[in-house]
Amino acid sequence: MENMKILVAVLILLMCSMMGCGSGGETSDPINTFEPLPPGASASSPNVLESIEATSTGGEAIVTLAFRDSYTGQLSSFAVLNPARVVVDLPNTDNGMGQTSLTFYQADLRSCNVLHVADRIRVVFNLLRMQPYNVSIEDRYITITFAPAQEQQVEN
Repeated sequence: MENMKILVAVLILLMCSMMGCGSGGETSDPINTFEPLPPGASASSPNVLESIEATSTGGEAIVTLAFRDSYTGQLSSFAVLNPARVVVDLPNTDNGMGQTSLTFYQADLRSCNVLHVADRIRVVFNLLRMQPYNVSIEDRYITITFAPAQEQQVEN
């Protein structure tokens, strides 16, 4: 019992010396210390991409990206014609799926790769042929709809 009291007293002294208890002088308050962020760093922690799922209906491929928190970032996207790809950049986002490549075979959507580039996730959708696409954001979900390409009709 006596050893326990000594151990508690030593722990209290150690904590006081680390926190500046009873020194009577200036103490540093680690909770209220302001540390500026390094250039390019964000004050908020990154969102996490948790899953990517794809379905198809009526020739459309519909991809849903699910995040841990509501998606509030500014995403950007662009298309590459050859090979047919659509690229979506998700700033301030981490990949929480545990995988970087997914295969779908839904309509003309074949697969996607998830790459970590600097401070963002880049999702590359590989298509059989280029299609118009639409991106929408709702709460924790980003939905990308790949519409079937309109075929040109030749009149005789």
